[in-house]
Amino acid sequence: MNSSLRCFTIVAETLNITASAKKLFLTQQCVSGHIKRLEKQYSALLFHRKQKLALTAAGKALLKTTKEISVIENSLETELRAIANGEMGELNVGIHAGRSRVIMPEILAAFVPQFPKVRVNIEYGETKQFERMLLDGEIDMFLGINAERHMDFNYWHLMDESLYLVVSDHLLAEYLGPEYKRNRTLRTEGADLADFTAVPFIFTHPISRTQVIVSAFLVSRNIHLRQAVTVRDHNLHVSLCAQDLGASICPRMMLGYVDEWNASHPAGHRLNVFPLRYLSQTVRLELITHRHAFLPKFAIAFRDAFVKAVEKYKVSPRGTD
Repeated sequence: MNSSLRCFTIVAETLNITASAKKLFLTQQCVSGHIKRLEKQYSALLFHRKQKLALTAAGKALLKTTKEISVIENSLETELRAIANGEMGELNVGIHAGRSRVIMPEILAAFVPQFPKVRVNIEYGETKQFERMLLDGEIDMFLGINAERHMDFNYWHLMDESLYLVVSDHLLAEYLGPEYKRNRTLRTEGADLADFTAVPFIFTHPISRTQVIVSAFLVSRNIHLRQAVTVRDHNLHVSLCAQDLGASICPRMMLGYVDEWNASHPAGHRLNVFPLRYLSQTVRLELITHRHAFLPKFAIAFRDAFVKAVEKYKVSPRGTD
């Protein structure tokens, strides 16, 4: 609100030029000058100037408006202060859909109560797509899977994630015999995929960074798996495994779905999780931001919540130690 409107508001509230001048630390002549300028600007008389000042209809309308302006300005100051303090704003995060379902509920449960005025937008996609979006300013951070190095990116290492074979009791018995899973070396040395060439498999999309690792490993070992279905979502992988439609190679983070299935099904109808023999390469998980982008307080808090939520997945899954 400009000085003339501020001056008018004080005079309208006190209806006394002398008292208003003292309150504003101005001369009476200066206060009168502000009022006259407003009357000229709006082509309207704002005060009746008799023995006592009184607001005209135009003056009352202007006072109502200046009070609304004052409320808006105060609200704006509060909002800008909150933005400056990192308590308000918008955060755009890129993550694979399957991993989002695993980890985002925990992250948001910790973050939202702390920053209720921050709007979080979750974008689904693959690492290569997120790399471009971060460079274009479309997202603020993303979960990178074996992300390429870029001079304009900052990388927060989360974990090196192992891959595991998931296969149902039924498929295991059908293709490798009921005695296979009793082999003690399975839990220590892992399953050899060369033994599973007759088993149908569920693969992820070829552009998936996880699938790139799996495909390179199969080529290096001259193993040809029977590809039955290709789907992006590891949650769906586990569901299809549970229906005996194929085995799957899943990242550690996605094995919670296996635990959920096994908890509600009896022996003989469960899913088995085995480490993979000879596969030493892991999946590098990183939280990635733009090096030149300022991270407000809420973005740093979100990053910290992300790091904390990933910690539990650094432990080997049940039954594979």
